[in-house]
Amino acid sequence: MNMQNQFKYFYERVTSNSEIILITLLILFYLTEGATKTGILSKSNTIGLQAGLKIVVFIFTLLGLLIYKKRELLYIFSLVVIFILGQLFLENNFDSSILIYGAKYIFPIALLGFFSVELRAPKVKLLNTFENILLVNSILIIIGLVFDISYFNTYRGDRFGYNGLLISSSISTYFYMIGVSCFFIRYHNKVITNWKFWIVSLSALFVGTKSLVFGLILLIFFYALKHVQFSKTRWITLIIGFVIAFGFSYYLFFINPLFHSLSKTHGFFSSFLSLRDQLLIFHTLPFVSENWSIWNYFFGGTSNFELRPQMELLDVIFFWGILGGLSYLIFFYKSFFKNFSISNVNIISPAIGYSLVLLCLIAFITGNFFYNSSVVIYMIVLRENIVYTYSLQSHK
Repeated sequence: MNMQNQFKYFYERVTSNSEIILITLLILFYLTEGATKTGILSKSNTIGLQAGLKIVVFIFTLLGLLIYKKRELLYIFSLVVIFILGQLFLENNFDSSILIYGAKYIFPIALLGFFSVELRAPKVKLLNTFENILLVNSILIIIGLVFDISYFNTYRGDRFGYNGLLISSSISTYFYMIGVSCFFIRYHNKVITNWKFWIVSLSALFVGTKSLVFGLILLIFFYALKHVQFSKTRWITLIIGFVIAFGFSYYLFFINPLFHSLSKTHGFFSSFLSLRDQLLIFHTLPFVSENWSIWNYFFGGTSNFELRPQMELLDVIFFWGILGGLSYLIFFYKSFFKNFSISNVNIISPAIGYSLVLLCLIAFITGNFFYNSSVVIYMIVLRENIVYTYSLQSHK
């Protein structure tokens, strides 16, 4: 068997077993994240385990694109050129940490593009595995809350929050926001009869991030407006949702010591954004004004990405520039919606469009979406939930 036939055989095997591979990656990403979190807290030698796994996956994904999927590779090549141009017009350029962030940005486009969408054969086992991982992590959150286990804390210090084996608050937000959205997309009006949904949703409240709680409240409003048929029941549900939203907001900004102090010293808006507006004003914009040439506004460029405002759209512009950022968003969109159209599935299930818009809104105020390499595996699961709904409706 010559080299070309070997590659062809390997690709056919990967394609035919793509669901098993994705399930394996989903489990490994979750377990290595837990091992990394435990390693950081216990100061053991497991810290590089997660990064090593993702590097291996990234290399094999790029090789697969190089051999079989030239269009996705063209996206990546274009981004590499944009990245190089942005760095060339900086005084301190091509720092090793910036190269790592560039690879992190490219990773989701590569992985989304490599795994094809099969409209007639959605990966149901992958969806079930994700639900079970959500359930396991949710049980760990409840255990952490009841027994006050520090290893399951979302934050270090006194701020409230438990996120199980997840390593950061931003990953926890996307993990649970995507998870709850998957329940709504997959089960529609029957979601409230699913016991897993209630455990996952309750645990999500205990994660302790503002954006996640607000996202859950908005999903409740969507469910009430879409699926509750009787007007009296609908209004009662909406009122309850409004009371919860108002009560949480009042507690968060006027009772909670941390955010109450931020509201008093920096104002409500800064407190709501967790001082991200301050990062923009006092770190991001000064760097831009002092270091960017006219070309950087087109192609971006930074020597220290820690100066980002941590609001996703602005982070993308900071790293890629206006032209480069627009290109990145288009490439991500095309990679995610490969082989199917958002307009078609949104007509079939409005929950899909609503969930995606809500996820974009949360990404903007939270950040860490595109360059967090754990999020992409959850986005693949979300995409398969969309494909699952599409497949069900197209067979009716």
